[in-house]
Amino acid sequence: MSSQSIDKPTEDEILAAFRERDIPVTRNDLAHALGDDGFRSWANTHLSVENLLTKDELKLYSNLKSTGQLKVVQARQQGQPPVRPLLDPEIREAIKTLREATAATEQQTETLRLQCRKLKERMREDAYQRSTEQMMMKRLNERYEKEKQRSDREIEARINDIELSLPPAEASIAAERNAVLPQVSGILKEHDRVLEYLEKSSVFSSKASGAGDDEQDYMKRMEALTTLLAKYTADTVRTRLDRVYLEALGDSQKGGIQEEASPVEADDVEQEISTLYADIDDLIQMVIQQQHEGPILRAIGALHEHRLSESSRELDLVCDSMDQITQSMINITQRLKTRQSYRIALTQLSDRYREDLAYIHQAIEHQGNQALALKRQNLQARRAAGLGILPAPATSTEQQENDVAGLPAAVIALLRQQGIAMPVYSSEESSQELLDDAIASLRSRKESLLKSMETPELPPEAPLLSYLRSADTASQLISDALMADAKFQASLTDEDQEHEFEAFSERTEKLREKLANVDMKALNGKDPAREEFLRRWGSDTQ
Repeated sequence: MSSQSIDKPTEDEILAAFRERDIPVTRNDLAHALGDDGFRSWANTHLSVENLLTKDELKLYSNLKSTGQLKVVQARQQGQPPVRPLLDPEIREAIKTLREATAATEQQTETLRLQCRKLKERMREDAYQRSTEQMMMKRLNERYEKEKQRSDREIEARINDIELSLPPAEASIAAERNAVLPQVSGILKEHDRVLEYLEKSSVFSSKASGAGDDEQDYMKRMEALTTLLAKYTADTVRTRLDRVYLEALGDSQKGGIQEEASPVEADDVEQEISTLYADIDDLIQMVIQQQHEGPILRAIGALHEHRLSESSRELDLVCDSMDQITQSMINITQRLKTRQSYRIALTQLSDRYREDLAYIHQAIEHQGNQALALKRQNLQARRAAGLGILPAPATSTEQQENDVAGLPAAVIALLRQQGIAMPVYSSEESSQELLDDAIASLRSRKESLLKSMETPELPPEAPLLSYLRSADTASQLISDALMADAKFQASLTDEDQEHEFEAFSERTEKLREKLANVDMKALNGKDPAREEFLRRWGSDTQ
């Protein structure tokens, strides 16, 4: 009893000391450790109240150590006795440090409290956002199901429309096949007539240009004639003056009026006559230019402008006609290509549709035959079981054909027809997963077909639009079905027509260049009426 009363306070004191310093220890561990006599003596010696620091003393020691003041205190205490009393300034400094540490701790606590509040708010917002997303996903799933049902109904309606409009479209294409050739032939004949007219116009223009090559000669001839006319007129005037002077002189002599003129007066008369002769040449030249040369030049200029305007108008007419013919050929070629594309698409669609119908009928018959064979096998197995005879096991090939990945043969055939391969899967993959993948692929194809049916790519000048609306949809269906997973795009154009159109475009471009290089002066040829006028005028002047 005495030993227990002595040991129990020591154990409680040690446990209290551990708890004050936040050291995790249990009473059982401590009791187990105190069972050792050596540890008990060591604990009584070193873990007593006199040797251990209190909680406040430990905080003060930690602060001094963290701030570096502990080394200063130890340095000051060197050479002094190991134990000395604490001074008031040291106590005040320690209290101040403790208060600063307490304030920093409170500030950190407040900061952590604010962060905790923000984190809680963020968590509430995240929870609300997750609930909102779940509600939105639910609504989207419901909407997706509704759209899926609507798409299924629309696909069925479109299939019915194709079944109803396919025979009339085929009949209309067959009827138009016979009407396209006469229409194109008529348009080409009209183009030939226009080209023939343009050829005649160009021949006439070339003849006219050939007739106007000697225009410069006529101008030179006119200048020579006007010069000759001025010379003759001046000579005539001089002759008349001389004759009048001589006649007046003769009359004066006959009348007996003879006066001797002085030499000065004779010189003045001679100088005046010579001056008058020079003025007569200038006056005659001016009169000839005003009365004859000016009107002739104005008439030639007006005729030249008239012929120039006529040539420009004819050239514009030729260019416009060639542009119209080129545009008409482009339109005809484009329409023929479009019609050929529609015809090919409609033919492929009808063939594919008939093949699908035949395959569906065969699949139904095959499925019925398989069901009938299965019933017969079951009946034979029952009869054999009743008689005690076991049926022969099926071969591996037949078993693989009858059960590929656990799917029916009709489903596998349908998937292969749609382009979805079904290889021999391992036994680890279940048939349900394979069926889900196949259904997902079929749904994607259905969505692609529905999208192409809702937004058909119609050309702006598509012929027979009222008859080939379903054919256009069919071409889109075929294009999407054939080119779903392909890296290339099918072309329904005719290469021969492309080459012919390129050759025609080259010929048209060459003709346009030739027309652009036509000499406008050559087109303004001489006029027979003008030539006759000049000839008569020259003969009259002579």
